[in-house]
Formats: sequence, structure tokens, C-alpha cells
Amino acid sequence: MFLDESGDPNLKSVDPNHPVFALVGCILKDDYYQNEAIPLVNDLKIKYFKTKKIILHSRDIRKQESKPWFIDKKQNEIGTQVADLIAYPIATYILPERDKKAFEIIKSKIIKSKNEKVFGYGVKIFP
Repeated sequence: MFLDESGDPNLKSVDPNHPVFALVGCILKDDYYQNEAIPLVNDLKIKYFKTKKIILHSRDIRKQESKPWFIDKKQNEIGTQVADLIAYPIATYILPERDKKAFEIIKSKIIKSKNEKVFGYGVKIFP
């Protein structure tokens, strides 16, 4: 399981632009992770950045504010980067004024109940 968060857990000064905190766990079967996820993400990195030695960070991609982080092999955990990339779409889905396009892209990959429901099963929202 790979974990990442979106938002700020500080309840004393809530950011009105992003008044939500999401802790996201990304579970990938080992065979899929090793043989499909890692090669897919590395191919994407090579296609757009000409190297695998960068960290994909959701905020940097959305805001286009900083250059990719170049790192060593220990920090380049693909699963953590995938968790980071899905945390923001899940967090913003519950905000009424936000675009839901990013969530709709990842929704088919979220575990569902027998009735095909994501919320209350693969995505849990707590007050």
C-alpha cells in the first residue's frame, strides 16, 4: 500500500480554496505493480522528461510552478507517485464547485462494491 495526502490536516485555519483533507491509500497487486505500473510510469517519464529519475508530483503538474524534481533511486517509488497523483482528484470530488473530470478518469480504477458503488466502499468520506 502506498499513501499520500491532499489538503491540510490543520483544522484551526482551514484553507477556503481547498477545505478538505484526503489521505489516500493506493493498493496495487505486486505482479501488476512490477510488470505493468512501473514500466508504464517510467515510459511516461521518458516520453515527457527524457529520464526516469524524476518525481511526478501532482501539485507541480497542476500549477506548472516548478521543474520536476530529480532524485536518486531510493526516492523514486512509483507507487507513492501514483498515490500522489490520485489524491487530489479524490479530495476535490466532494467539493461542489470543482471540476470532476480528473476524478472521472480514475474512477474506473477504484475498488467498488458488488453494486458498483465507489463511495462507502473504495472511497470513504468522514465528516
